[in-house]
Amino acid sequence: SMEKDADGNIFIDQSFHLFEKMINYLRQRANECPGASETHSPQFEYNTNEKWDFYRMVNYYGMTNGIYPMRIYNRSTDKIHVEIDKSPECFFVTSEEWC
Repeated sequence: SMEKDADGNIFIDQSFHLFEKMINYLRQRANECPGASETHSPQFEYNTNEKWDFYRMVNYYGMTNGIYPMRIYNRSTDKIHVEIDKSPECFFVTSEEWC
């Protein structure tokens, strides 16, 4: 549980720009409707400080699986290779690695 002041308010010590990205994504997910295009997790330029700061913040609040849900899709016809989609690019596995 987060620490609160006497009025019950919490203090969020994060960059507004990064926190806003997380809040806007959660708002979009809450407002999804059937048939509409899927809401995509926030994406950043490759290997930027902003990207890693966002990942750290999301992890700090325990929101990694909510912001970057893991979905496993079979991307090949031989059913040997699978990829974890919609996650930071550091998540990639093949079925041989699971054995």
